[in-house]
Amino acid sequence: MKELMSKNDIVFHLAVECLVRCNENPILAQEVNSGGTLNICIAAHEYNKKMIYISSSEVYGTCKVSPMSESHPLDPQSIYGLSKLIGEEYVKLYNKYYNLPAVIIRPFNAYGPNHRDDHYSAVITAFIRQLEKGEPLTIEWTGEQLRDFNYVSDTVDGIILLSKLENGEIVNIGSGKSVSINELAMTLMKLYEIENVKDKIIFTEKRKNDIFKLESDNQLAKFYGYKPKVSIKEGLRKYISWWKKNGNK
Repeated sequence: MKELMSKNDIVFHLAVECLVRCNENPILAQEVNSGGTLNICIAAHEYNKKMIYISSSEVYGTCKVSPMSESHPLDPQSIYGLSKLIGEEYVKLYNKYYNLPAVIIRPFNAYGPNHRDDHYSAVITAFIRQLEKGEPLTIEWTGEQLRDFNYVSDTVDGIILLSKLENGEIVNIGSGKSVSINELAMTLMKLYEIENVKDKIIFTEKRKNDIFKLESDNQLAKFYGYKPKVSIKEGLRKYISWWKKNGNK
């Protein structure tokens, strides 16, 4: 990390072990998400580099007040969410007591091209993979759980924009709109022109520590000039188009 810091001006820290892997292996979550963030804080401080820490909406836990502003209670329900919150605390401590220039960004559910496609992939990628194979969609729990899906280009635009803020800021990045997993499944099947959609869904048990509702209050980001451009339907169309060309590579 020190060698990398010496060659660059600003650090965008996105490295992370994903939610499911963290729940499977809490020690890995501690070593990579929390301890790894401390390593980067130490190195960035030594070389006086500004740090943009990409946290997660998972630090909030399930929605208690909708929409969820930056002042929403922090109550992570997973090892992953806790590890990201510990990372935030390291960044805040180094910012406050060691004068490390830093901004903390909390993205909500990003999706789009190059999203990981394996056992640990998120719901949209998993659905598209199943649709491409002609398989029924698998929905955990009731499907009424709500998520704030934000297309990857909007997330990236937000990160770059907010990286220019003065240090110490904490800002959400999200679409500001929530969609249920059932609605998501129906929209995707319509885009694939599948009929009798209700017969093409299999409901399974609730995932341990699953959050029921996430919905961002993105007014602070908008105050700084953030403008999400891609609607959920347009984003799904773009992702499907990319997948058909690149998804199996």
